[in-house]
Amino acid sequence: MVVRHWGGYVSVDWDCDGDNIEPLLWCLRFLIVDHLPLDYWLSRIFPAIEKRYAGGDPGWEITNVDLDTGDMLYDPSGKIIYRVWIDEDISYLESGVGIYEEAIIKYHVRRTLENFRAIHPPSSSEIDALVLKYGLDYSI
Repeated sequence: MVVRHWGGYVSVDWDCDGDNIEPLLWCLRFLIVDHLPLDYWLSRIFPAIEKRYAGGDPGWEITNVDLDTGDMLYDPSGKIIYRVWIDEDISYLESGVGIYEEAIIKYHVRRTLENFRAIHPPSSSEIDALVLKYGLDYSI
């Protein structure tokens, strides 16, 4: 496994994560940042048992709601699904939409929080609390 820095506190392992992860990685660059409380955006996407939406500049959004019907998104097995959108003109990425199971979102949020912890050790207790609060484990 070769994990590489992607941007902000986000990292990626292309062999494990695959190419279709880029819209999520782009959003994570704006979800976990130095200038906002760590829970600022996380509280807007978790817990997924309720309708959730987060988004902002520069052109990103994460939701577990069908924006046309207002219904929560589920796959056929009943797992919660998130739709991630990024502005392709701003991000310069080819694919502006990603569809991910909740476990994948949580996995990458946790990895991003661990990268944040490595740079900001005083945030460790806050990160530990968020991991427990939102069930952010590494299993996918």
